Amino acid sequence: MMEEVTEKSLRSNLRAPVTSEQHRTNIISRFWRSAPTESDVQSDALRAYFEYYREECCSANIPVHSVQAPNSHQDILHIVELLIDKSGTSKSDVLEHYRDVYDYFFEEQYAPLSDTFELAARLWLMVNIRSPNPDLGSYVSFNTALPWPDEKSVAEILRDNFTIDCVMKAQRKAFSKRFTLYHLEKIAGFQILWTDNLLDHLRLVDDTIYIFHNVTVLRFLLAANLHVYPDSFLQETLNSISLLLPSSIIECNTWLKSRSHHSRPLLFPHQRRRRHQIDSTLRYLPSAPREVEAYSYWKERLLVIEEAFEEHEPATLSQWYYDQRKKAQSYFFWIGVSGLVLTTLFGFVSMVASVIQAWASVQALRRVS
Repeated sequence: MMEEVTEKSLRSNLRAPVTSEQHRTNIISRFWRSAPTESDVQSDALRAYFEYYREECCSANIPVHSVQAPNSHQDILHIVELLIDKSGTSKSDVLEHYRDVYDYFFEEQYAPLSDTFELAARLWLMVNIRSPNPDLGSYVSFNTALPWPDEKSVAEILRDNFTIDCVMKAQRKAFSKRFTLYHLEKIAGFQILWTDNLLDHLRLVDDTIYIFHNVTVLRFLLAANLHVYPDSFLQETLNSISLLLPSSIIECNTWLKSRSHHSRPLLFPHQRRRRHQIDSTLRYLPSAPREVEAYSYWKERLLVIEEAFEEHEPATLSQWYYDQRKKAQSYFFWIGVSGLVLTTLFGFVSMVASVIQAWASVQALRRVS
């Protein structure tokens, strides 16, 4: 009976929510060749992923009621399995193979099929793989996208995008112990936004820092050893998150509890912005190396953020209170604040004393008269 329910759920169109535990287990095991336990499937960590899964499926530009176009959860599973087997094959050849296997009418339905393959890649790899679509026009408002040209494989576009930084040189050997998301917000006033898109991880835009939060999926991808990402990229990504969220610092854990939800960017203006849960395992990350040279792929973005952090001067009393980077400067600031407070206090006391003295003089004159 359970298998029948699962099969029916898998055949449902992509707009239908994934609620069955067996259905979710199917997705995890076939996407990342993992065997999740029942508690894993029910955990907050995977709830965050399946909120992302549903949002992507509902906003995808795919004809869900077409008889010919692949538009079910089962179709997505088949496509991901094909991409796993042919991760080094060009997009056009993979689509051609899909047409031969599933007897898909290719010529007139190329764009919807291409869109479905890109959706499957997004759900599988946590990267916003999305080719420009003129039909969407100016309504598109999603974050950084990675186009997938017909002549390239999915592994090629990832390796071309995530490259080792050999140019930027660091002036220090290790990142400061105060280089955490908690201190970035409390001291420098940066806004921390969570993202499901690895392309946006550690991106600094004005005073906003984007941080990838789906660490459970990163671990699944790492354990699957699919050779799609560049060597050591996934482990370094996990380390970069651990670096900024050290579980050994109590303030970071307390701060993280108050940031347990995030809002995903909208695709169309008529969509309502929803608050989504973040991966709860962020609170239990192992320690990460602080040496700058331990980071090859994310070194440039980390150094840019740290430089902006170090150059930022506290602008409010709250930021001065938390800032312990320049103790001498902080010391003189608080001496100045103390002097101002004492001057104000003494002035107030002097004023009150003068008022009391004047009142006493008036009372004395009244008694004399």
